Amino acid sequence: MIRLESGQPDQALVDISQAIEIAPDVGQFYYLRARCLLALKQEAAALDSIVAAVQRDPTCLMHGFSVVTYGARGATMHKRFMHSNRS
Repeated sequence: MIRLESGQPDQALVDISQAIEIAPDVGQFYYLRARCLLALKQEAAALDSIVAAVQRDPTCLMHGFSVVTYGARGATMHKRFMHSNRS
C-alpha cells in the first residue's frame, strides 16, 4: 500500500485488484481495495468492498475501520456491520 500512501491510489487499486485475483478469499485485500476506492472518491464501490471483506473475514475490519468509515454512508455501514456481526 506504499502507492496509496505516496498519493498513487489508482496504481494501488491496480495492485490490490491483482492480489484479489490471486487470493480472492483474503478479506484484508478487500479492505485495502476499499481504502483505495475511498481515496479515489468512489464511496459506493468502497462500501461494496467492505461487504466483501466482512463476508470473507469478519475480523479484518478491526485493524483500521476508522479509515474506511467517513461520511454518513460509512457510519451507517459501520453500525450495520457491528450489529450483524454480533452472534
